Amino acid sequence: MAAHRFNYSVIFSLFFVWYLSACGSAPVNPKSLPKGMVINKNVQYPVDVPLVVYAPQSHLKSSFFVVGQRVEPGRALAAAIANVTSTYFSNTKLLNLKSDEQYGLLLDLDPDWEIEHGEVQSIIKYRWVDANGNVISEGTKEYKMDMNYQNHTVGFQNAATRVLQVIIAKFLNKYDPMSRDLSARKAMKSIDPASLVNLETPVSSGTGFFINKTGQILTAAHVINECLITKAQIGDKITMATTQYKSNLLDVAVLSTETPATSFLTIRKKPILKLGEKVTTVSYPLKGLLEASPNLTIGNVSSKNGTQRFLRSFPVFSPYSTRLQWWAHRQ
Repeated sequence: MAAHRFNYSVIFSLFFVWYLSACGSAPVNPKSLPKGMVINKNVQYPVDVPLVVYAPQSHLKSSFFVVGQRVEPGRALAAAIANVTSTYFSNTKLLNLKSDEQYGLLLDLDPDWEIEHGEVQSIIKYRWVDANGNVISEGTKEYKMDMNYQNHTVGFQNAATRVLQVIIAKFLNKYDPMSRDLSARKAMKSIDPASLVNLETPVSSGTGFFINKTGQILTAAHVINECLITKAQIGDKITMATTQYKSNLLDVAVLSTETPATSFLTIRKKPILKLGEKVTTVSYPLKGLLEASPNLTIGNVSSKNGTQRFLRSFPVFSPYSTRLQWWAHRQ
């Protein structure tokens, strides 16, 4: 009978590697501050001040692929915000500009990410603002964590958690909200959206056309979805634009501007289609990759009827690519 010899050093090494991997896949504890960071003993928390947190929806819903794995930095950021703020404040909510709920303190966040050499870095610009609109503190903090190749999203969450811990701990140590007069309470909807957004870095951009002499613009609905502030660049002039009509089903929106139009796109009044008639698209796709000049594509109506699920659509074919086919919407 053959005797079996076990290499216990190999078994231990495999177990140790598995143990480290398992630990690395777990979110960090929001109650456990980064090394070297402490909250002063005289600071009592969770703080009993109604806190609202603003972060752009485009960041809270962002996702992309890293090394073939889908990553959801938006979900990671939302989890980090919820976990950390609820640890140090007893009453926290994400900002809702339509809400009548009262708040006493606003934390305005402008997050960003950097990925390099297997590490993810969370970079967050922040402002602490009282209910009267006074900026108490502002700055930028960043923290770098391992990417975590078992679960990339956890790596993003851990990096954001650490940054938020630093932001909140430094605020509590320096300003101690319970010792300040933060008794003012105002409704969330009283906050001016323009005070929240980073106007230097638009989160979305698209192409539009004047459709009448009053200066109304037709564009795609997905371009303006969840935007707090919308501006239109007309030549060298930048003007405010407000949403008049929007349909996510048809992915179209009409914006009003303060700029009268001397020439505009004529839209047919009757929804009559001719089989084979030309359809032209003009757009600026893949901003940052393609040249900043209009891209023009010409196709034709290949059928007068849409699918059963999309009765207000009709198929258009373009020879630009043998695999390119899209659906245009009936007016």
